[in-house]
Amino acid sequence: MKAAIANLLDQESQVDDIDLAALTAFEEINLPGEPDVVVELIDLYVTDGAERVSQIKHAAVTADRILLKKASHSFKGSSGSLGFHQIVALCEQFERVEAQEDLNALGHRLESRFAVVCAALRELRESRVG
Repeated sequence: MKAAIANLLDQESQVDDIDLAALTAFEEINLPGEPDVVVELIDLYVTDGAERVSQIKHAAVTADRILLKKASHSFKGSSGSLGFHQIVALCEQFERVEAQEDLNALGHRLESRFAVVCAALRELRESRVG
């Protein structure tokens, strides 16, 4: 129970570390009567990001270095465009890591961090759609 509470508190503090300024800057290109660009970007990132995390974890488990580098690089780019620097840093580590046990640990860290980012994005999305 103590571990679960500590994990929850850690995740809450990680949410505070997420900078959504790069993402919300896209609201400047919203046009009246058109869908909210920020909401569309959130939906796209969450969907695509989940697929990328899945690909990265699969590649790490199966030691598929080509898929690992491709998926990591792609996820790094989309994460960087939206200002999610901790995910970018994890993807960069995937591009460099060699040891299998390091890949597995990084996979868990990436999955955890992505979940925290998604929680923050869901909260932002809800605040924009009402």
